[in-house]
Amino acid sequence: MYRVYIRTFDQKVLDMFHTTSSDAARERFAELVNSTEYDGQKIGVALTRDNKQIAFHRFDAEEGTRHNWRGRTDEINLPRPVGRPTTVGGVRKNISISPECWEIAKKLGNGNASAGVSRALKAFNND
Repeated sequence: MYRVYIRTFDQKVLDMFHTTSSDAARERFAELVNSTEYDGQKIGVALTRDNKQIAFHRFDAEEGTRHNWRGRTDEINLPRPVGRPTTVGGVRKNISISPECWEIAKKLGNGNASAGVSRALKAFNND
């Protein structure tokens, strides 16, 4: 869960935005950072994911310093999703496979063993 919020110097939260979308989080952070409403004040905007701070913009920070993100929010490195990817039109199955076959499957799938197994099965079925 991403959170984007405005925080005062005494830790009061003025505005909180929650989303599971990294794009929506970046967009909201950029929107708040580029606002001039709080310029010069001891107020900041935090961008977090799962309660870990990713970026913090201070409205009283000089332009070009690490806590001033105005004009460079595209530089923020948002973490990639963790866990298993969702399947699109597929089924999830556990299989037993030898280490040698696993390596072959990874090669066939360009690093993705599931894609390699699928590719091999399609090739087998077409013969």
